[in-house]
Amino acid sequence: MTLERAELLVQAGRYAAAGDLLSRMVASEPDDAAAWVLLGRVHLGDQDIPAALAALDEAVRIAPHEFAVLYLRGYLLARLDRDREAEESLRAAIAAEPAEAAPYAVLSRLIRTVPGRAPEAFALADEAVRREPELPGAHLAVCLAAAVLGDNATCERALRETLRLDPEHEEARTLFTLAEAEGALAGRASTVIADALAANPRLDGLRPKLDHAGYLLLRRTRWPALACLAVAALAADLPTEDEPQVLSFALGDRLWGLLVMALIWGIAAFLRYRRLRTGVRLHLFVLLRRGLWSRIVIAQTVLIMLAALLILFWPGPDPEIPFALLGCTLLPVMITMLFDDRMRR
Repeated sequence: MTLERAELLVQAGRYAAAGDLLSRMVASEPDDAAAWVLLGRVHLGDQDIPAALAALDEAVRIAPHEFAVLYLRGYLLARLDRDREAEESLRAAIAAEPAEAAPYAVLSRLIRTVPGRAPEAFALADEAVRREPELPGAHLAVCLAAAVLGDNATCERALRETLRLDPEHEEARTLFTLAEAEGALAGRASTVIADALAANPRLDGLRPKLDHAGYLLLRRTRWPALACLAVAALAADLPTEDEPQVLSFALGDRLWGLLVMALIWGIAAFLRYRRLRTGVRLHLFVLLRRGLWSRIVIAQTVLIMLAALLILFWPGPDPEIPFALLGCTLLPVMITMLFDDRMRR
């Protein structure tokens, strides 16, 4: 019953209480392999990888052929970049329980960047999917191996399937946002993902790339806003140097301008951004709270739209104020657009 209680504490995330209980258990029964494995999970939950591996080493000493021991130890060794030992442990786990999908997926991710082993990694990931089709990690392993092989269609399909099974999968959301920001999901998602993996093979430290990808998505909102500003200027019939005149009071023209502006946002923004996963949308809101340049580009989008509406429905016939408003809006936005390619967030 004590082990079951510790398992419940681990599942509840109460690692301190579970660790105290399990430490007493292994002190009184040092040959209890299940207790050592659970203690390893506690240390893993606390992100203490060396302590977790030490616990798993004890479990291997007691039960060298137990699947749970071999798989978790292989996973921890992979986290520590001890690839050769990790591969040995994962292959032993596969031999102990060939029907389990998880070690195939972890082993695939481990060897996919080794020169010449990408086809083997893809075969392992495909085997993981075949054995457990509902495992998100198996589909992500297929995506990552396909990215190394340059198989765009398989990479995109596996990434979407991962997010269908687990919409909050952090790694999959990161890669999806990177590809979406580059407009790559139409046919070259594997190129974007492979580039990201080349810089960070373990997918660690991709947060800056994710933030930049989100910033690119936010930055694109200015283009439909600028199109709306052009529509407003045309609908209000702003004067030019060749044709000085007063503003048009044709209500129909202005209503048509408003309709065209709504269509621009419907096509250029709504149809695109509504396809984003919930996790990606939430990340954009997080980025707005912490990223200065993200807030700047959205503020510019709002400013452009306010200027467009003011120009479109300016109540007086004098064109000087709307014309000045047009210039004051365009000038800082255009200057910013020249330099914000260098801004990462």
